[in-house]
Amino acid sequence: MNLIEKNGFKIGIFYWFQHPPKWEKDITRLRCLEHGEDSTIASLWDAKFLRQYERLAKDLADKYRDRIGFLYAGIYGDYGEVTYPLGVNHYIFSPPHNHTGFWSADNLAKADFKKKMAHKYRDISALNKAWGTDFKSFEDDIMPKMPFGKNPLIMRLDYAKWYSDSLMDFTDKACSIIRKHFPNTPMAMPLGCIFESINGGQGQCKSMAAKIAAKYSMTARWTGLAHRRDFALTNVSTRRISSAARFYGAKFGVEAAAGVVKEKVPAAIYEALANSASMFHNDPSSICSEIQQYGKYKNFVKCLPVHCDIAVFY
Repeated sequence: MNLIEKNGFKIGIFYWFQHPPKWEKDITRLRCLEHGEDSTIASLWDAKFLRQYERLAKDLADKYRDRIGFLYAGIYGDYGEVTYPLGVNHYIFSPPHNHTGFWSADNLAKADFKKKMAHKYRDISALNKAWGTDFKSFEDDIMPKMPFGKNPLIMRLDYAKWYSDSLMDFTDKACSIIRKHFPNTPMAMPLGCIFESINGGQGQCKSMAAKIAAKYSMTARWTGLAHRRDFALTNVSTRRISSAARFYGAKFGVEAAAGVVKEKVPAAIYEALANSASMFHNDPSSICSEIQQYGKYKNFVKCLPVHCDIAVFY
């Protein structure tokens, strides 16, 4: 930190609280619905996890609040983003059992799912009628079985909404905690994910996450800018998410997904400019590997943020 400040830069922090150390045995871990294996990532249904989250946020603020010029509100998943585990395995603390899937087999998750379904249907017979099932009571294990696509449609829809809503509820609580301890620090919420998959908990949540970002005066930062696989697809997503951010009153930020190739550098800068991005996050590996291209367009990057009155959809 001293070296960064000595050279005229401000300190930016992206903390990841969702990976408790191995010796922490009191917090429930996520469990894979497909294989029954535990993750090392804490279960977001465990209230003890949020209490530890607050303890760590307070500790960070007490020690470094006055030196931190920017903060990513670390949320969940592998990367501290608004998502469930996605199979990231290149960190020393990455879970041994880790893949894109459904992570709701721990006892606390199952209890919460039963509670929400009992509140919606009131009676087990009403649930059975909607789902086409024959459960005896809400004491049964009503969690969908794998493979997910073979479950009844209404069950899948109920599960998907619960799974996404659970992540949104946790995101709101996490943001409330970190904003309480850093009331005036410029902050962004890392939305994560190139796409909006159900198993990532993002069937609806990029728009909802933008709404939460606005609530806590955070920039909604979308990951996937000018992705190397399909620029046309990410451009449409960027348009929609930036529109949601503007609608709810949040600033919009972008992250160029790691590995931006030479042909996509102008596209990445174009997407940021065309969507009124107020922050432009890029990986050093991308900049260094395509330094000539970024140098060519550096004057465009310098004019960020820009202001646009409309977003154009093609």
